[in-house]
Amino acid sequence: MTQAPHTRRRLLQAGASGALLLSARAQAARDPPLRVALVPYLSPRALLETWEPLRLYLVAALSQPVEMYSAANFRALVESVRRRAQDLTLMPVHLGQMLAQEGTTQWVAMSSRRSDVLLATTLPPEARWEGRRIGVGDPLSVLTLIGRRWIAASGLSDRVTVVEGPNPSTLAVWLARGEVDAIVVSSAQIPDLPPLRGLTALRTMLLDWILTPGWQVPADMPAPRRRELQAALLAYRPEDRGTAATTTWVVPDAAQLARYDPLAATARAILEGRR
Repeated sequence: MTQAPHTRRRLLQAGASGALLLSARAQAARDPPLRVALVPYLSPRALLETWEPLRLYLVAALSQPVEMYSAANFRALVESVRRRAQDLTLMPVHLGQMLAQEGTTQWVAMSSRRSDVLLATTLPPEARWEGRRIGVGDPLSVLTLIGRRWIAASGLSDRVTVVEGPNPSTLAVWLARGEVDAIVVSSAQIPDLPPLRGLTALRTMLLDWILTPGWQVPADMPAPRRRELQAALLAYRPEDRGTAATTTWVVPDAAQLARYDPLAATARAILEGRR
């Protein structure tokens, strides 16, 4: 049976479109994956689930496979950046400033969101802090640094026990079980910490505010690739749930980032064993 000319055109167009789609998929399969490292503020599984929408967006925006992972702790994250183990890293601002100052990285995007640093507790307002246990995270975490600063400024350094946990997820479990009396967390983390949702007596105390972690690339990344990654991040429009993973990203502001230089110096001293 002879096909009409317009039918043949439709079939040829469909075949060409299919071939282009297959070609794009084949090219993506040949491209090396974009390696993305995340701040280890949740358990590894929870972290990857939380950031999966961004990973899928980057796959589509860059037409390239994207692998996300996290380091075991903040020290390991810094070391991985210095080794150039990944192309793109979600960095806490104070550690990012430290790395940028030493010429290892450069900022490509910062969060449009700032978060409150909170002391979360189930103790009543009139309770005394002497003899209590306060949970903090990684020693290099900006939350830990601010929490310890508050403890010292409150004259509690010798009156409370500071308990270090691997991440806020663990701290939330400890607080829910009554194993600690308070924990230091950020307001952006609380929606991602299910153990806190059932604590009807939970209350928080404001200690400070911080910028949500932002994105860095290696300092020697070629400018076209840096601009491509930056453009993709700046165009991301997630459904905002008030968390770090659902923020929008903006062009880095040097003045805002410089606010974290003192904490960057403290982190450097810790890494070098001077504190």
